[in-house]
Amino acid sequence: MNSNIDKNFSSLKFAKLFIIGIFLVVGLSGCGGKKKEEKEIDHTETNSFFIKNEDNKYALFNEDGKKLTDFEFTNVGEFLDGTTIVKKDDQYGIIKDNGKMVVDFGKYKSISQSAGLYKVTDEDKNSYLINGSNKKIADLNNSSINTYIGVNEYSILKEDSSYTLLNMNGDKILKFDKAKSDDDPKTSNMKGFVSVFYNKKVYIANYNTSKEITSFDADVNYCINTVEKDGKIIILNSCESAFGNSGETTYRLIKDNKYYDLSDKCEKLGYSNESIICTNGSNKNELTDKLEVGLDINSQEYKMKNGYAKEVDYSVVFYGTDGKELNTVKCRDLSNNGAKVEGFYILTTHFNRSCGTDFGTYEFYNEKGENIFDKSFSSAKAFDTNKLAQVSENKGSYYLIDLKGKKVSDEYSEITLSNEYYIAKSDDKKAVLDKTGSEIVSGEYKSVSITKTNKDTFALFESEDNYVIYNLASKKEVMNSDKKPSIQKHYITVSNDGKTEYYTFSGKKFY
Repeated sequence: MNSNIDKNFSSLKFAKLFIIGIFLVVGLSGCGGKKKEEKEIDHTETNSFFIKNEDNKYALFNEDGKKLTDFEFTNVGEFLDGTTIVKKDDQYGIIKDNGKMVVDFGKYKSISQSAGLYKVTDEDKNSYLINGSNKKIADLNNSSINTYIGVNEYSILKEDSSYTLLNMNGDKILKFDKAKSDDDPKTSNMKGFVSVFYNKKVYIANYNTSKEITSFDADVNYCINTVEKDGKIIILNSCESAFGNSGETTYRLIKDNKYYDLSDKCEKLGYSNESIICTNGSNKNELTDKLEVGLDINSQEYKMKNGYAKEVDYSVVFYGTDGKELNTVKCRDLSNNGAKVEGFYILTTHFNRSCGTDFGTYEFYNEKGENIFDKSFSSAKAFDTNKLAQVSENKGSYYLIDLKGKKVSDEYSEITLSNEYYIAKSDDKKAVLDKTGSEIVSGEYKSVSITKTNKDTFALFESEDNYVIYNLASKKEVMNSDKKPSIQKHYITVSNDGKTEYYTFSGKKFY
C-alpha cells in the first residue's frame, strides 16, 4: 500500500474529471446470489469547500458562508460523495462535508482515497477497505483495490480466488472466480453503466443500482459505445485498447436488459433520432421495435415521431410512418440547421423560375407538410430547449418566436443561447433574455458571460467602470463592484489589494 498520502491528495484533483470515450481498465463481474433491490444511489454534489489562509492552513466552509471548521488542516483532498481525507500535523482523518469527522485523527497510520472508498492501515500494519461511513468493506492484507483516473464510480477488489466490482459505497456489483490465466478483467463505463470482459465473457451492470443487467460470451472485449433512454438501449463495440481497435470492429446491442447479436443483419450499429440505426456499407436503415431491418434512411434528411421528410427531384416529400406520401412541397430543400425539436421541419427555397422562388427563404412545416406559420423568413434556426426559435426577416435583425409563431422578444443584431438563457446584442451593447424571450437586464453592458453553478445560473455584466453579478433565476442583483469578480463553483471571489475576498452567491462577504 502506498502510504504517501500527500501525493494522493494532488492526484485527487484528476479524479473529478470525466473522460469521454472508452476506458480500458481492469474490471470484474459475477452473477448469482440474492436479487438486489434496484435503488438508485443519490450522488449529491457537496456544497462545502476548503479555503487556505496566509498560514497555509485550511478551513471548511459551506455555500452559505458558514465556517464549519477552524483553519487547522495542513492538507486536504477533494470531496467525493460527501467525504474526503484531511491532514492535521502528521496525522490523517476522514471528514464529512458538514465538518464532522468520520474517522478521527490518529486512528489509522495511513489513509488513501479509492473511488469514494478508503484504504486504511492501523498501527499493527493491518490494512482494510472502508467506505465513507467508516464501514469495513474488506480486509486488504491479502487483497488489493484498484482505481483509475477518471473513474470514481467503481473500484476493483482483487482477492486470492476472486474479483469483485464495488461501487463508491462499497456495495458488491459483480463477483466471480479467478481463471487460470494471469490476465486481469477489462472494463469500460458510460452514463452509470459498466461493461466487464473476463475469461471470454462480457458482463453489463448498473453501478448506481449495484445490479447486473445481462452477460454474453465473447472472444474479444466489448466496450460501451452508446447509452440511451436511461440504459434501455446500450450499444457496444469490440475494442482492444483505449486508443483504438484491432481488426474489424463488431457491434452488440443491449435492449431492455436483453442481449442481441445482430451481426447477421448489421455491420455497424448506431443511434439517431430515437432510433437504432443499422449500417451495411453505405446503406442505413432503422431497426423496428422487433429489431428487423426497417425504413431506408439513406436519403432521409429528418425523421419525426409521426413520419419523415426527404428531398426528391428538387422538392421535399413528406411521408407518414407507414411510408405513405402525405404532401409534396415543390422548389424547397430541407434546411441543414433543421427543426429537430417539437416535430417541426425548416424548409428553404432555391432558385426556380417556374416556382418564382429565389435562394434563402426559410419556412416552418409540420409533419403533414403544412406551412404552420404561413410565413417566410430570411433566416431561421431550429427550436431550442426553451421551445423558442431564432428568426430574421431581413438578415440584420433577429428575434425569437414560440411554437405558435408568435414573436416573443425584441429585435437584436445577434442572439446567442447560453446555459438556457440568451445573450442579445444591439449597438455593441449586450442584454440577457430569460427562457421566455423577455429581457431580464437591459442592453447597457459591453460584455456578458453566463455561468451555471450547483446553486443557480448567474450573469456577469461588465461596463466601462463596474461589474455586476446577477442571479438569473431569482432575477436579482447579487453584487456590484469596481473590481472584476469571478464566479467559482461554490462562491464568488474578488481580488482586492493583492488579497482574495470570498462572497456567497447572495453577495455576502464571508472571508
